[in-house]
Amino acid sequence: MECVIFGNGEFSGFDIVSRFVDLDNTFTIAVDGGCNYLFEGNKRIDLVIGDFDSLKYKEVIYNNRHILKTDMDYNDLEIAMNYCLDNGFKKIYLFGFTGKRSDHFQFNIRTMQKFIESGLDVVMIDEFNIICGSIGCRIFDRGEYKFFSILPVYNGTVISICGSKYDLDNFSLNLMDTLTLSNEWVSEKVKISSNKLIFIYLIF
Repeated sequence: MECVIFGNGEFSGFDIVSRFVDLDNTFTIAVDGGCNYLFEGNKRIDLVIGDFDSLKYKEVIYNNRHILKTDMDYNDLEIAMNYCLDNGFKKIYLFGFTGKRSDHFQFNIRTMQKFIESGLDVVMIDEFNIICGSIGCRIFDRGEYKFFSILPVYNGTVISICGSKYDLDNFSLNLMDTLTLSNEWVSEKVKISSNKLIFIYLIF
């Protein structure tokens, strides 16, 4: 099952969403201020999560099923992802989780890592990038992407890239390495393999 989660970060509009998700047929969670985008766009909301400090339209709380955050040991996205994990969702799309506060973005990436390693397929999307996690082997079509970058999560990540401008063969990548910043397709498909979790940034 698929789920889409909206946050309170930068959001360029629903055109980017419709390229990946059919909101009319996908379970939709609004995380706090993410409600504002959905409410203003007249979109369905299945669940609202947060302490609602960023919510412009308080009627959203009363008209929709909601979970009030009372445990400050977990951020709003973490609560939403736990809900997805507990309710059988496998593929999670995140919108509105980049831009604005850089600290929030960094912790959103950490939260992605936690739940990818728990078995969820999580992608974060904005008008400039798709950010996804990968362990093992994946193939990416060139499509509309201009560049891709790879960010390791752990030291000693062994990575191979085939079909790119800068191919690698079983290269041991460490956290401080910048070798995998801004690569390009030279064929229609790029194959990326790693023995540990990496984040792949696909740049439009």
